[in-house]
Parts: sequence; C-alpha cells; structure tokens
Amino acid sequence: FGWLGRWVTGKPVTPFLDATADGSVALRVFGPHKVGSSNSNYEILNGRVADQNVIYYSYIPEYPDSIIHKLVSRGYGTAVFHGLNGKLFNLREAYTAQGVARLFFKEELLEAGYRASSRVMKHVLDEGVLDMAAQQLTTGKRQAQFIVTMTSHLPFLDPAPEVAEPGGTFSSD
Repeated sequence: FGWLGRWVTGKPVTPFLDATADGSVALRVFGPHKVGSSNSNYEILNGRVADQNVIYYSYIPEYPDSIIHKLVSRGYGTAVFHGLNGKLFNLREAYTAQGVARLFFKEELLEAGYRASSRVMKHVLDEGVLDMAAQQLTTGKRQAQFIVTMTSHLPFLDPAPEVAEPGGTFSSD
C-alpha cells in the first residue's frame, strides 16, 4: 500500500502492482514475526492468532480455516511464491495442506534459472520471485497468489550501495 502509485527518481516503485491494483483486492495486515515469519503467514491465511513460542507449520497437519480452501472452493487458482527452501518451517507441506495448488520455492525458482543471493540465507532474489509470479498469471482465470519477498524479511543483507558496504554478523563477504 505504501509503495503503490509511488515514484522514485522518475520511476514507479511497483509498476506491475500499480497496473493490477484496480482489479485486485489488497489486505492491510500487520504481521509481526513471532519466532519466524511463517507464524505471521499462518495468522494471515487462517485468521488465527499464533503463539510466539511455537512454529505452527512445523506441527499442524490440517488447516480447515485456511482462506486458501475458501478461494479454491470459489474457483480460484492458487499459488505461493517464496525465495527460500520449501522445507524451511515445513512450508511446502503446510501450504499444500491449506489448499495451495502450485508452489514456487527456492528449488523451483533456481531450476527455472533465477539467481540466488550470495548472502547468509542464499534466497532467490525478490525480482526473480516477482517475475515468476507475473509469468504465472493467466488472463481470464481468477487467481490468488501469496508472494513472500525476502527484502521484507532481511533488508540488512543486501543494502543499497549508497547506504553502506555489506559487512558484520550476517554478511557472507
């Protein structure tokens, strides 16, 4: 929301999202990382509050309250795009159990030729995640995409050159 329709140095910040905004539904959500961001995802997709001491996706096998099930029942195609490994926090199994039909994690994105960061988690770069999501959109078919970007998690790993040189605890340099 904060970046939709904004321009920096004469260029739109989110050109693709700007172009699709009129025909989309966007939800404003505050999802603090409780143990890990997967708990925030759990809260958003299931309408439940997560305890900050348990990684829910590692323990729960069924998700009857998942909004994904409701979207599928209404004819939406569903997909998840995430720059990290699908085994992390049991994400691959958890999203599948919630009704997600197509999964694009680090494994699938690397296989498709997208680049990984050289930083600590070696995640697929956000531009690759967003590009794959854009490629998967099919005109004429209703779709719901859940996209997890890493810059929203780890902005300190790949700082802008004008901010600082990489270094410190989380640097691979």
